[in-house]
Amino acid sequence: MEAGFKRPVYASREYLLTETPPSNPQAGQHIWVLSLLGGGKPFPYLRTEFAEAQALLSSNGRWLAYRSTESRVQDVYVVSFPQFGQKAKDLH
Repeated sequence: MEAGFKRPVYASREYLLTETPPSNPQAGQHIWVLSLLGGGKPFPYLRTEFAEAQALLSSNGRWLAYRSTESRVQDVYVVSFPQFGQKAKDLH
């Protein structure tokens, strides 16, 4: 696991989501996941050159919403979970 501060932001029955300061302080935070079903190690779910924070799982656990600076401002994105795949930007 990467050294550094981990801050819990969300927990379900199956997963704990945390934020961690990145190696590059200008990039902001990243989303890490820890399975609570036993034996797993935390892994970076979202770890890009952008800042990702405020992760939240959907009630069915199949989607993860988070804030990112990917578009150069704080926007909300939704991605499939636990396997990263489909991604959409909140267009409200």
